[in-house]
Amino acid sequence: MAIVSRIAGAAKAIYRYPMTSLWNLTKIVLLVGIVVILAGQVGIGPVDTSPGELASPLADAAANATDPVEIDEQRVERLVQEGINEQRADRGLTSLSSSASLQEQARLHSEDMVSHEELAHDLPGSATEERLTTANCAAGGENVAQTWYQERVDTAGGERYIGDEEELAESLVTQWMNSPPHRENLLRQEWSETGVGIELTDDDKVYATQLFCG
Repeated sequence: MAIVSRIAGAAKAIYRYPMTSLWNLTKIVLLVGIVVILAGQVGIGPVDTSPGELASPLADAAANATDPVEIDEQRVERLVQEGINEQRADRGLTSLSSSASLQEQARLHSEDMVSHEELAHDLPGSATEERLTTANCAAGGENVAQTWYQERVDTAGGERYIGDEEELAESLVTQWMNSPPHRENLLRQEWSETGVGIELTDDDKVYATQLFCG
């Protein structure tokens, strides 16, 4: 307001005293220009910004993020079985053949664990013995596990990222091998058949079941 008042006064003075007041008006114009420049520097007025400087960090991060990769659950099942057979072969044990009936029951149990959001051998209406009986197996065993896909997970060997089918299968085999009861189960000499079932949730949680039969 003070600047506006001074401009108005200067205008009147120019009318009365043209030469003397012209210099005063020039000083006022210079003062206004300096104020505008300073205002822009402290963010009061508009500031010209390049498109690169206006980019949102969140938008940049989203643009650099990789799209989720769909998992081939059946491929993971095959890789888990191959990994288990490699562990057995390293110890002079016979390889386990694939059983369609055991695999079906293993898949159904992994689906049940997803539905109940629980890692367990026995769930309402389903137990290990019942699954083995349905698969026509008189004597057998079962391993279950839960891990994550496309996430960093803690393992016995340290933190690692599970980003594809091979890494997921390897992590499941390693998880079972690092657990003495599960390790003993998958290395039993009397087993001859197996079936693996993998189920992935919408939030990339993985449930796995492996059934054995002698």
